[in-house]
Amino acid sequence: MKEKVKGLLKKSTLLEVKEPESQCINGPIESYFGGVPYMGESFEWPYSEDGDPLVFVLQVVKTEENVLPKGAELIQFFLNTKSISSMRNSVCIYLSTDISKSEWYYQEVPKEVKIHPFCPIQSHPILSLPDWETIHRYYEAQYDETLELDKEEYDSICRDLGVTTKMASQLGGYPQWLQGDEAPENTDLLLQIDSEEYPEFHWVDMGLIYLFLDHDQEHIHSRLQFM
Repeated sequence: MKEKVKGLLKKSTLLEVKEPESQCINGPIESYFGGVPYMGESFEWPYSEDGDPLVFVLQVVKTEENVLPKGAELIQFFLNTKSISSMRNSVCIYLSTDISKSEWYYQEVPKEVKIHPFCPIQSHPILSLPDWETIHRYYEAQYDETLELDKEEYDSICRDLGVTTKMASQLGGYPQWLQGDEAPENTDLLLQIDSEEYPEFHWVDMGLIYLFLDHDQEHIHSRLQFM
């Protein structure tokens, strides 16, 4: 049984948020929460259909640890915090394919938008497995058989494989759901964004935001769950 569960392992990246510090505007392109986004010259700040400017949340740069979708070098996430509870008209995600220094620069933020504390991200490669509520679905899809395993046995296998299923901000892997499986069909998890203390992002009541990318990399779907 352990070997079959092992066959479901995916590589993921834990996004550890460091304490706030001053942002170096002329520094190298890096991964971080809060602060000011790094965008191309033709970039226009995203607004909701209601005319509200979105808040910049984070960016993740492609590195050896940060494996991004094919062709992407940078992910940036903006959010309308005024309508977050419904996720209606709330998010904007950029997948950028070229971030050469000569064409990109740090953007000025609209005056009415709060700039959250700049917090660097330290990336840690990890292995990911589904949480207990969804392992049966992935297992049956992979092996076309029912998983005969209880939660205690599954937790033991996770520990043996060095896998943690705790809630955290992560890139790729499997989602860790707060309120049950809401993954859209034919998608992969792009980002899981936890409520983070240092950059002062709190999704309703200790919630998590989940971003999924279609297999054709044409559409991104967002989900929000909270306590």
